[in-house]
Amino acid sequence: IINPDKKKSKKSSETLTFKRPEGMHREVYALLYSDKKDAPPLLPSDTGQGYRTVKAKLGSKKVRPWKWMPFTNPARKDGAMFFHWRRAAEEGKDYPFARFNKEYQLYLHDDAWTKAETDHLFDLSRRFDLRF
Repeated sequence: IINPDKKKSKKSSETLTFKRPEGMHREVYALLYSDKKDAPPLLPSDTGQGYRTVKAKLGSKKVRPWKWMPFTNPARKDGAMFFHWRRAAEEGKDYPFARFNKEYQLYLHDDAWTKAETDHLFDLSRRFDLRF
């Protein structure tokens, strides 16, 4: 009534809506920022990826070829030839597990123990279900 020429001033309700970060699922955003009291952090994240998972960078190095190569176990006396996949750069190298043969000879080999005694021990273990 006092100033009829002035338009009625509306109180604008300023609600701050924050945009969901890229890569964050809608459900997670709704759980974290459901009420208006806790606003999302305004500081930028330190990574460029944000909430995304880091993808593996495949193909950045040169491919190293593999070959199907024969090998012999130096611990065997029958000269058996075995095969497995190895890198082409490792073609002339020794069998990598041959170093354990020395350990076997030092600690696990006994000349007084025979194969028949080993077979008897395994037979007893089968008969008694490993209950000694």
